Amino acid sequence: FSADYFNRSANDYPVKFKMNNMGVPDNDFGYQQARTGDAYVGLAYAQEVIQCELTSTLLKDSTYYLEFYTSLSDSSDYAIWRLGAYFSCQPVDVFKKVQFIKPQILNDSLNFLTDTVNWTRISGLYKATGGEKYLSIGTFSREDNDRRFFIPDKKLGRRYYYIDDVSVNYVNTKSLNKE
Repeated sequence: FSADYFNRSANDYPVKFKMNNMGVPDNDFGYQQARTGDAYVGLAYAQEVIQCELTSTLLKDSTYYLEFYTSLSDSSDYAIWRLGAYFSCQPVDVFKKVQFIKPQILNDSLNFLTDTVNWTRISGLYKATGGEKYLSIGTFSREDNDRRFFIPDKKLGRRYYYIDDVSVNYVNTKSLNKE
């Protein structure tokens, strides 16, 4: 399993050179404009994550604000609530250990991510233990058997989420405490 990359420029390639339709806004999973810019990524499976190396290592006892946006694809048969983020010092070995990871930031379990038109924000504060250099976003579960919201009149048995506008920002808690 691997995450997918969608870009507006994918629509510029002649059909004979395309393996899949990975364009923005039209693609194999539905229709979705990028929240900003020309691209986003997608996750299909419970064990899949997107992962990146941060531009700088997180500082011990410092607070960071993480934010990303998600949208359920038009082709999805069900929605889940479990989508979150995990900071780590080493890259995550996704396929062997993903279900054992406890994300530090997790969508509210009462908030099923059902919107196929708009982008839904997932965010939270994280106090670093120090040395975190990687960020992973996913469900951090082996399967979607936790809880599902089924969408009427769909029968493919899958779900697919787009992810866009991921950001991590340092929060100056000293200035917050003065107010």
